[in-house]
Amino acid sequence: VAVEPVVLGMEGARDGGRVRMNEVIQPNRAALEDALAQGRWNYLIDDIVAGRCQDPRTGRPVTLDLDRVVIAPTLDGAEADLVAGLGFGAPLGLVADEATMEAMGRRIERALQRHRPKPIVLDLPHADQPTVAALAERLDGCEAAIAVGSGTINDLTKAACAHLGLPYCVFGTAASMNGYTSSTASISAP
Repeated sequence: VAVEPVVLGMEGARDGGRVRMNEVIQPNRAALEDALAQGRWNYLIDDIVAGRCQDPRTGRPVTLDLDRVVIAPTLDGAEADLVAGLGFGAPLGLVADEATMEAMGRRIERALQRHRPKPIVLDLPHADQPTVAALAERLDGCEAAIAVGSGTINDLTKAACAHLGLPYCVFGTAASMNGYTSSTASISAP
């Protein structure tokens, strides 16, 4: 998961060490202060993703269904390296709406030319089952997908990829939501 710039919340089902949004994981205070002094402000997220955090109730490592979380003031110029590290095949579906395509999607499309991106620009999308089905059809033939956007775009891409069994990542465009790391997508029934 690649996110630009955003503060992430934890979400997920509790089963075998997974964390829910309202649970608290206490970092090692000295290690946290050291990390912050070094400018590593996403220290806790890195530790959680790497499995170095323990559930305070069980003592077992916390696990997430994420390969990576990147939080930075900008990811401009890092797109190709971030996606290459995920091992996605080609072609990639590049899912955005008109606004997010202009804000960041074209830049990502240029950076990922070796992955043969297939731009899929949604017109005023709604996070509902018919739109997920339509997006899944448009992703046919893709090896993975990249969502460029926030809530609706992320949820639609996540749901369509789950339906198709495709991996996906997201370049987030808004810090106002925490669904980037959620194991669920908010999709309305017809």
